[in-house]
Amino acid sequence: MELTLAKALIEKNRLTKKISEIKEDIRTYNSQILGAEREVDVEVKWGVLLELTDLLIDLKFRIAACNLGNPTYSSGGIQRDIFRLSELKSLTSFLRGLNTQHGPSDGRGYLSRGEALEYCAIFRKSDVDEKVEVFEKEINDIQQKLNQYNYETTFDFDTKGLI
Repeated sequence: MELTLAKALIEKNRLTKKISEIKEDIRTYNSQILGAEREVDVEVKWGVLLELTDLLIDLKFRIAACNLGNPTYSSGGIQRDIFRLSELKSLTSFLRGLNTQHGPSDGRGYLSRGEALEYCAIFRKSDVDEKVEVFEKEINDIQQKLNQYNYETTFDFDTKGLI
């Protein structure tokens, strides 16, 4: 079966959710009061869990291989963009949380002589806003590139009838 990378990512998430549900069933129904009717066959669930886990591993590997191996992208495929996107989001979050207080204290802090504390910020709020704006533009550009890549990239994958 041929999958686009976009569809593969959806199926990966669906498989992950299904695996989680099966684990919860096993957790819930593994031990019951002796003589109680079993609503779930835990051993069957276990077998399905192992099959789906193997399928998920294969699917994740194929997704990673696509991200690393497309010849139209130099030095590591689209994976470099994925890493950059992650780090830009992290930097944006960091900047948004940065203390940019500058000038005299708002009255909460005083020196021992009774003088108000004065702050000196290297990155002022306007600087942070500018940096965030630049990062957000690049984040949007990369996300657009990734979306296009995910919808254009295909590979064959045997779902073994499980998805």
